[in-house]
Amino acid sequence: MGPSISLDLGILAPSDSDLMDTYGILPAVGARASLNLDKALEFYIGASYTRKSGDPYYDDGTFAGPKARLTAVPIRFGLRHDLLDTPGRALFIGTEIHYLWVKERVPGTASADQPRSPEYDGWGWGWQITAGPEWEAKADRVAFGIEVALGRNNVRVEHFDAFQRRRDVDLSAFSSRGYVTLFF
Repeated sequence: MGPSISLDLGILAPSDSDLMDTYGILPAVGARASLNLDKALEFYIGASYTRKSGDPYYDDGTFAGPKARLTAVPIRFGLRHDLLDTPGRALFIGTEIHYLWVKERVPGTASADQPRSPEYDGWGWGWQITAGPEWEAKADRVAFGIEVALGRNNVRVEHFDAFQRRRDVDLSAFSSRGYVTLFF
């Protein structure tokens, strides 16, 4: 196959219990461009977007406060290898690194000089291992696939005010995506 573009919908299940309890399963949308380096090896670059509000007071049933909000945008670079030599089907395994931007608004940390809850943001590196099947259709021009991944991401986010507040957001997660690929 030649170059391709993929569009996907997926989910992330954070392994950090506080993040999971606050936001739950995170939805994600993404796209990536791929180029075959040889018959079974593919290089790709892509990006995805996730944003979700959640309840940071999940462990206090007597109190309901404002929602927290998390936004994450990873820019991905990866390689994947097809283990099958079968026309119309593929079973990929791969690895990727990504540069991840995270922004989180955390309520309850506002002050008199800053009445709005601060937004923390930052960049960090992460990696993941991927695997999944793919099926071609429409005379080798379109493919559909499923990919699961296990990854590690820890981003230091900061809010620049008089206190120079910092916190870590651990987006290490199990993720899954369904995608459609168009070949050129």
